[in-house]
Amino acid sequence: MRYLFDTNHETLARLLGTNYQYVYAALRECADTTPADYLNRLRIQYAAQLLEKSDDPIGLIIEQSGFTNRTTFARLFAAYYSMTPSEYRKIAHKQSCSSLPS
Repeated sequence: MRYLFDTNHETLARLLGTNYQYVYAALRECADTTPADYLNRLRIQYAAQLLEKSDDPIGLIIEQSGFTNRTTFARLFAAYYSMTPSEYRKIAHKQSCSSLPS
């Protein structure tokens, strides 16, 4: 799965054994999204998992998730989760601590 986060829409099409136009049309028809939006959603979801489960610096998580631009990552993360990555991590860590047995 890690390879997917380093890819772009052209590589995605090659991995699927087809061309970009077909992947674009299929994602549009079946999921009402574009390949770029689909890949970004996967990357953001992966970043959220890393924020929940690790204490790695956010910059490292951005790289591990396949993003090259911190501003783009922050904008997309906020669009999906309505909060910053730091806020998300803080809430996730609070929730995991409160679910521990006393």
